[in-house]
Amino acid sequence: VPAYLVLPPGKGPYAGILFGHWAKEGSPVRNRKEFLDEAVALAHAGAVSLLIDAPFARPEFHSEPEPLNSQEPLTEQQQVIDLRRGGDLLCSRGEVDPARIAFVGHSFDAALGAILAGVERRVQAYVLMAGTFNVARFLHSEDPRILALRKQVGEKQLDQYLATWDWLDPAHYVGHTAPAAIFLQYAETDEFVPRAQRQQDIRLFRKPKTIRIYAGTDHALNAQARLDRYRWLRRQIRIGSMAAASLEHLPATQ
Repeated sequence: VPAYLVLPPGKGPYAGILFGHWAKEGSPVRNRKEFLDEAVALAHAGAVSLLIDAPFARPEFHSEPEPLNSQEPLTEQQQVIDLRRGGDLLCSRGEVDPARIAFVGHSFDAALGAILAGVERRVQAYVLMAGTFNVARFLHSEDPRILALRKQVGEKQLDQYLATWDWLDPAHYVGHTAPAAIFLQYAETDEFVPRAQRQQDIRLFRKPKTIRIYAGTDHALNAQARLDRYRWLRRQIRIGSMAAASLEHLPATQ
């Protein structure tokens, strides 16, 4: 699994953060680079970060050109496994405090982070950014892209697909995240996460949970969301202090 391990100077013990990236087509950071600048900044506050490539970002990956890609659920399953192995790596390192581990995931890896939160008890805090957490409901929504997909593949094939992969729907896991703390970050106008979907998803999560909705931004979110993540993680896993400008001035996600 290709990954970056970002280490502060010294022996620690430090908090550990596992990062998972988004899957936006055409993005130059559709890989482990998405959070690299953020991880380097957080290293100065005393956080060890592990950033992994999802299977689709690896050189050997070849996607199937079909409307309902049967390879995609296997990719998602593998990513959850790889994230858990990333947890193994963090917890095995002497400079990491295994009682202070967090996960940060965006979009694709926010959804899989919800699955991770339902099964992984070593992580104390989860930041889930711009995710959708009920696949069945989303694929039956009135989103124009989904309507076109249903018309192309047919309702019968769609229902068969959902039945086969129902066990991989994050909706089955989000009710089992406690006692881990959850921080949900959303864009107010997100073309991939409609308001109705967002409101329904928020209700799925058990407490403790924190929700922030950011105006004037899109699916990539913004610098304020980055700063809020740091402040929330600082409380949850006790990372050190740093100047807000260190995060506010990082390049925007493209």
